[in-house]
Order: sequence, then structure tokens, then C-alpha cells
Amino acid sequence: KNITGRLLVGMRWWNDIKEDGSSQWYFECNADESTIDAKDRTIFWSALYAWPLLWLVLVFLNILSWDWLMLILMAFVFAATNVVGYWKCSKDQKRQMADWAKSQAVRAMVSNWF
Repeated sequence: KNITGRLLVGMRWWNDIKEDGSSQWYFECNADESTIDAKDRTIFWSALYAWPLLWLVLVFLNILSWDWLMLILMAFVFAATNVVGYWKCSKDQKRQMADWAKSQAVRAMVSNWF
């Protein structure tokens, strides 16, 4: 996970468990994310967001069958953790998400007026 993140978008994260049992998260990213190739960035973020969605679909497909449900739930949690880790690394993704949320709020307000 960190190899693709480091090579494609210049980010990596990890979690360190200290001797006292506490957890410390570390995040690294390029200072200037504009130097990253747009195609690489799009492929990376699309795949990163799609992977947990795939596992979530499999959770719903296997909700009645208990055979694989625990394994699929674990894979979903790991994939979602990876999304959160990289999202916390990226200043650009936070800005894009904030812009998207603002645009959705404006769209909702405008649709209520008309």
C-alpha cells in the first residue's frame, strides 16, 4: 500500500504501537502535490475509493451467508483504514472534499429556492 502511494502520489502513512500500548499515526506527503501527474493521481484515488466499495458490496451480498462474512468485513475495515490514512495525508483531497461539500450545500439551497 505504501509503495503505490509513495510512487503515484508522494504520500505514505503508518501506525506505530508504542511500548505503553498507545497508538501513534504518522503521515508523510510531498509539500507540493501539484507536481504529481494528474493521471496517476486520478488512478490512485479512484482505485483507493473503489476498493472499500467493492468489499461493502460483497458484505451486502453475503449478509445472509455467514461463511465468508467475517473475512469480508475484515477486508472492508482494512480497506477503509487505508482510505482514511491516505486521506489524512493529502491536503489536496481535503480541499477537494471541502469544495465538493460547499457545492452540494449551495446546490441544495438553490434547489430549495426554485
